[in-house]
Amino acid sequence: MLITEYGTYIIIGIKKGCVIMKKIKYQLLGVIILTMVFCMQTYANADTIEGKCGKSCTYSYDTVTKEIVISGTGEITDNPWVFESYANDIKTVTIKDGITAIRVHSLFGKSKAKDRHPACKSIEKVDIAKSVKTVGFYAFCCCKELKSVTMPGVEIIKAHAFCGCDLSDNFKMPANIKKIGGFAFAGTKIGKGKELLIRKDIVYGAGVFSNSGYKKVIYEDGIKVIKPVVVTCRSVRTVVLPSSATKIGGAAFCSCYNLRTIKIPKKVKVIEENAFCLAKKLKKVVIKSKNIKEIKNCAFSGIENVTIYVPKDKYDEYSKLVKESVKKATNYTVKELSK
Repeated sequence: MLITEYGTYIIIGIKKGCVIMKKIKYQLLGVIILTMVFCMQTYANADTIEGKCGKSCTYSYDTVTKEIVISGTGEITDNPWVFESYANDIKTVTIKDGITAIRVHSLFGKSKAKDRHPACKSIEKVDIAKSVKTVGFYAFCCCKELKSVTMPGVEIIKAHAFCGCDLSDNFKMPANIKKIGGFAFAGTKIGKGKELLIRKDIVYGAGVFSNSGYKKVIYEDGIKVIKPVVVTCRSVRTVVLPSSATKIGGAAFCSCYNLRTIKIPKKVKVIEENAFCLAKKLKKVVIKSKNIKEIKNCAFSGIENVTIYVPKDKYDEYSKLVKESVKKATNYTVKELSK
């Protein structure tokens, strides 16, 4: 291309040693220059894809290392599926300091079985900076290969955030966690062979650790209502309830198939609906409380050959309460509790 005072010319060939040029219009010149700039940028950034994912948040995806880095300030709020075309290639997610929350629904995960957006199933590692306080709904749900997550500053984990992930690589709950939404860690390997402490200073949703591999569950003293934190967690064999408990919540241990024995503390007044239903291997229930007023519908239904021990002076009263709460198909025996 040659630019002169008489106009702009483009070389179109060489004939008999002479350069043949053709004058071009300025409109065409603009197109050529833009095309050249675009091609240069594409070549320079061939390994990187960039974009926005919030008012002040940007992402950068390295197609070689398979790492996506989110940086900026404030909350990640925009539709994350701007990177849908390479969702199944991402291996590592790094969220930099300055980001405060993941507000967007389903950042890398999926929220419904029929959701047209696929979960990023190939993600193996997620590093979330200490500045991030909230991980949103379904954020990494169904990222099946996700084994390692670090999020030291997180205080709120919303429902289904890590449901269906692996999380087998020494996962540690953030020290300052305040609230964990329903089924946030359901179906993971977070507790495989481990002991779970349910803390009194954390608000738990239903099924937070459903089918998560924990064998023993201890409720911290000070907890009054026993919620269904481990409902359907089939690996649970032992549960230790606190002396402070006054109510066994609805479906608290429903479908905990391997739970063998349970002791009901002295201050318990109510055993809610389906509290132990379908805990099929539950063989021994020891009720130490003399304050029980209600054992609600189906509290012990679907259990075979369970023996329920009750205080001697409450035998008649509690026998009636148990009978009214179970289905006819349940095979149970009520016995007096020895001192």
